[in-house]
Amino acid sequence: MACPARDPATGYPPEQIAPVITHVMNAGAIAPLEEVLHTWRTRLHHRSRAMLNASAHYLDLRPPTTHSDQ
Repeated sequence: MACPARDPATGYPPEQIAPVITHVMNAGAIAPLEEVLHTWRTRLHHRSRAMLNASAHYLDLRPPTTHSDQ
């Protein structure tokens, strides 16, 4: 299986980095992306917590939690 070349600094293939760089350059700064990044991180955090809680419950390591407990 061939692996695409990766940028040594980021570990991502250049074809994945290029659209982001272009978007930032067209926006003039990263400020317009801050809200998108914050939203993405928040969703990722909640999804990760839900997966961990479900795994723990499945393995009977701790009782299930409600959304308000998180």
